Amino acid sequence: MAYMGTPNDTKRTDALEQALACCAHAVFEADLTRGIICGALLPGAGAEPRGVVEHIHMTDGSRISDVACALADDLADDERADLLGFLDTDRLVGRFRAGEKHAWHKFWAKSTLYEPMLVELHLYMYDGEEAGDVRALAVVLDRTFEDREEQLRERVEQGLTEAFAALQVASAIMSPEMLEQALLYPRQSVELDMQFKNIMSVNVPQYSFHTRNNDPSEIYPYGFAQTSGELDDALSRMAVVFEDMLQLAQVEKTMQLLAEEIEKTRRRVNALEYVMIPELEGNIKYISMKLEENENSTKVRLLKVKEMVLQDAHHYQQ
Repeated sequence: MAYMGTPNDTKRTDALEQALACCAHAVFEADLTRGIICGALLPGAGAEPRGVVEHIHMTDGSRISDVACALADDLADDERADLLGFLDTDRLVGRFRAGEKHAWHKFWAKSTLYEPMLVELHLYMYDGEEAGDVRALAVVLDRTFEDREEQLRERVEQGLTEAFAALQVASAIMSPEMLEQALLYPRQSVELDMQFKNIMSVNVPQYSFHTRNNDPSEIYPYGFAQTSGELDDALSRMAVVFEDMLQLAQVEKTMQLLAEEIEKTRRRVNALEYVMIPELEGNIKYISMKLEENENSTKVRLLKVKEMVLQDAHHYQQ
């Protein structure tokens, strides 16, 4: 993620926009010079009712070192050392002084439901309002979905590769007619069910399937006398990889629907920020000028009426 901008307000706006675009789990501000949390946690687009940092009771004024220790509680020794080293404020200030404005670290933590969560913590560093101060906008991203999708994709690709390799060997050993006849009438059937789950006000599909019976031998619709063992291997591997393929389809569809919803939200935010808000500000300015002009005109008229009344009553001329 790129980080651009010169004024502090612009930097904060850009980082927040990038956080929402990436489905941020939480956003908070930190004073690296003093080593404290100086901004309340803001839930991002993908945040649960309580974010991962609020989950460890982080409040304004908390020490960054205490937050780092709480985050590293359940980590292995090497991962704990890496996280504590990354969140060392003296090192972060030194990296900023050396010209680095963006730092990030990935680690496993616990979600609000105490489930494993792959956290990607981004720090966007900038100069504070006081001379010498270094601040950072921390963006917490939940990368569990992406990690799960990557693992599922690797398992599916490996399983399909092995299944097709076995099928290729079987087709080389058996004649095409015999292979077609062996697979012509399947004995096992599968029923696919789909339900919906609400995530971020988006209904995403939840797939499940069940077979007609639980006998594993039902996947072989032929006798073993005239077929090769490689065909058995191909069918058994396909049966194993089918469940992973279904989970992969579910994860990818969920990510696609969430990405589309985030893009819609981003368009609305851009329309508000660059179209509606400037128009409203222009209208407010125009109305304010008109009201001020009317007020000045009213004052002039009242002064003129006062002068005319004085002239008529007392023949007084101001």
